[in-house]
Amino acid sequence: MNYWWVNQNQTHRHEIAGEYMWSPKFSKNNRRNPYYDNMVKVSPGDLVYSFIDTKIQYIGIIQSRGFSYLKPGEFGSEGDTWDDEGWKVRVIYCPLENIIRPKDHIDQLRPFLPDKYSPLQKDSGNGPQNSLSLISSQYSSLAKFAFPGNFPSICSFDRTYLSRRLFVFHP
Repeated sequence: MNYWWVNQNQTHRHEIAGEYMWSPKFSKNNRRNPYYDNMVKVSPGDLVYSFIDTKIQYIGIIQSRGFSYLKPGEFGSEGDTWDDEGWKVRVIYCPLENIIRPKDHIDQLRPFLPDKYSPLQKDSGNGPQNSLSLISSQYSSLAKFAFPGNFPSICSFDRTYLSRRLFVFHP
């Protein structure tokens, strides 16, 4: 299992409600972008931290590999600068009971941040404008700030909801 971090500021309402992540395939200058390329590296059962408005508010369970998909119409004018050709990944999101603001814990997290393609800026703890980042299992211990129990019980606060929703991954 891999752990991912997705920044979803502009389109999070659509993606959370629609149970997916979407990104363009290429950057504005028609170049490949490692954050966008990560959309085809996810696997069913992987976990993704959803970073919205400086906070981790959801944890998602990946349901599909990334596949080609045009920019969703519900985005409207959000993401106008993005190319229409993109990647989509199906995700089931679990709302967190204890929302995490990583910047508040940057001193503990800094040693686990990669030098390249980091989901947070090492110096400030701010989230850069990127999309999907692979994070280490040590870094994913962010969950300890949100949950009093151990990591595997991430969504145990509503197992009935999850058992109805999971298509691929069965904890």
